[in-house]
Amino acid sequence: MSGQSSFLIPEKDAKTKNSKTNKKQTPTPTTDFLFRELAEQSTLFCDQYDEPWFSPYGDGSELYQIRSSRFKSWLGAYVYSKYNFVLKNNQVKDITEALGAISSYSESGKRNLEVRSCLVDNVLWYDLGSSAVKIDKNGWEIIDQPPILFKPYKHQEKQVTPSKNGNIQALRQFVNISSDEDWALFLVFAISTFIPSFPQPVLVLTGSQGAGKTTPMRMLKKLVDPSKLPSTGSPSDQEEMSRLADKHLLLFFDNLSSLSSKVSDILCKLVTGDGFSRRTKYTDDDETIFVSKRAIMMNGINSFITRADLLDRTIILELGRIPDEKRLPEDELWRKFEETRPVILGGIFDVLSKAMSLYGHNVPAKLPRMADFAKWGVAINSAIKQVDENWSVDFIEAYERNIECQNEEAIQANPVAVAARMLVEKKVVWEGTITEFFSEFENSGILERRYLTYHTMWPSNPSGIGRSLVRAETNLRRANISVEHFRRNNNQFVRIFDESRREEYEQAKREKLARDLKQQRLTLAKANGRNLAEN
Repeated sequence: MSGQSSFLIPEKDAKTKNSKTNKKQTPTPTTDFLFRELAEQSTLFCDQYDEPWFSPYGDGSELYQIRSSRFKSWLGAYVYSKYNFVLKNNQVKDITEALGAISSYSESGKRNLEVRSCLVDNVLWYDLGSSAVKIDKNGWEIIDQPPILFKPYKHQEKQVTPSKNGNIQALRQFVNISSDEDWALFLVFAISTFIPSFPQPVLVLTGSQGAGKTTPMRMLKKLVDPSKLPSTGSPSDQEEMSRLADKHLLLFFDNLSSLSSKVSDILCKLVTGDGFSRRTKYTDDDETIFVSKRAIMMNGINSFITRADLLDRTIILELGRIPDEKRLPEDELWRKFEETRPVILGGIFDVLSKAMSLYGHNVPAKLPRMADFAKWGVAINSAIKQVDENWSVDFIEAYERNIECQNEEAIQANPVAVAARMLVEKKVVWEGTITEFFSEFENSGILERRYLTYHTMWPSNPSGIGRSLVRAETNLRRANISVEHFRRNNNQFVRIFDESRREEYEQAKREKLARDLKQQRLTLAKANGRNLAEN
């Protein structure tokens, strides 16, 4: 269990402790002696990523990563308090290396260390800091000594004790969302973040300055994963992202204006649970594999996601500006939230328990994208209905409408997709090579020159056009525009048409085939006529 450090200091008689004579009589411990003492009196094990850990009391109430500065500080304080001896740097290094080495072969073996929450054998465990909440389909309770080990990090804060008189709707007063459908999406996302076992869409709040985007996300972070570092800027690389994901259950990126393609790819991996590899600390060539799914929320004034694959994994809610008469001072708002937090948290656990018993019921035959989230969303939404008789939102309908909006955002974010749609608006079907597609827009007025010139995502060559078109195919298909690839005469061709005009397209194909056959017959007849004349 994570918590504040308390040193393993043996009980001593106060008189003996303060006696200079007795201090002189205390033998100086050797490195080997200290190593053996610690190995025998504590529990050593490796986590799921092969990182060595040390538990001084053996019950998991206090945990230290052996290679960390936190453990080295503990070690120095322990030795000084017990033996009145200051360890030298080389001794600290030797002891930590020896303990790290044997941790891989200890009787405790390998144990999973969780970050704030985990689902094990249909039981959800949530770390409060000094105890844990056990949630199952029968209800929830606080357990002082849970069987689950949680990672302790300096940035983590203890969670408040949840109230048994919970009310999930008490959260709404702190969130500037007027639409019931948008509120349902926000609430389902918030509750689902406590279940870190399935891919969840990224929650994005947009709106002008004064719309209240940051505060509700910081409050949600407090409810799910309280931390001294509630938010961070956009990550720059995969290694940095893996470190953040390793230490947080819920990631919050504040006030974004853009996302690079590289960062978008990293976020997609984190949503789906793809693995990250990074060099293990204090080694030259060892690597640590991080595999986990994390909930993510972001905000910004404008839409800053341009990659279709990330937009496909996103819920975007646009907030209006908060009227001046409804705006509260920051300190008053947070005081009110902290007073309400135990009630909201208890309400979340009530809903989670009911959702666990409802999971898999009343699932539509056809699920939208992020199907696992949709299944849990149905269960969570049904659970909210059981605790709130006024709740009438259909989650699937709300989610599908939001998806339609994101699909349009994805198309608008890809100028090649926009160009493809403009083509089929003017023609029943367009067919040609990628080079011809590129030339059509470079040399015609179908797409405004300014759009081509200033849109930074417009590819500079046919190869880039081809890659962008492939990325856009899923979104175009949802907009009833089909993209087909085929080969003819050893050349790669593409065919683009509007599915809503398929009958028109099929008729055009039949007419073209008839014209081609007629032309072939005419050509053959002319050739036969020439042959007869020559003979």
